[in-house]
This record gives sequence, structure tokens and C-alpha cells, in this order.
Amino acid sequence: MVGCDNIRQTPANHIVLFIQDHLYSIDAYGEHQALLSPGQILGRIQSCVVDAQKRGPASSVPVLTADNREAWAKVRIYT
Repeated sequence: MVGCDNIRQTPANHIVLFIQDHLYSIDAYGEHQALLSPGQILGRIQSCVVDAQKRGPASSVPVLTADNREAWAKVRIYT
């Protein structure tokens, strides 16, 4: 193990999407913290897909977030 991290668990209020190397965050809750319907969430996801298609592929740097924490810790040492 390289170093030591503190992991805090907090309630998730959003969904993170990784589309064509672009990162998006969409809210999962609407007004008064009411969970959005599947149709509303799907609409937001589709909007992100359309945006990513317009932008085209991005740099591959965000893909590093898919790696495990140990690998991240090792990479952090070299940067």
C-alpha cells in the first residue's frame, strides 16, 4: 500500500458519466430532493451523449480515474 487515504462515504446526489473521454455529472434529484424519474434521468443522459458526439473524442486523461486507488497513489508519486 502506498500512503494512506481517508475514505468518506456521503450520499450521492448525482450520476457521473464517461462518454467519449468526456466526463459529465448529472443531478439525480430535483426540487425538494425528490428522485428524478427514469425518463428524466434518461433525458439528461441523452443530452450528454449528444453533447459528447458534437465535441468528438477528448484527451484520454480522464480514463485514469477508472484505475484502482493503489495505481493512483503510485502515479501521484511521479507527478
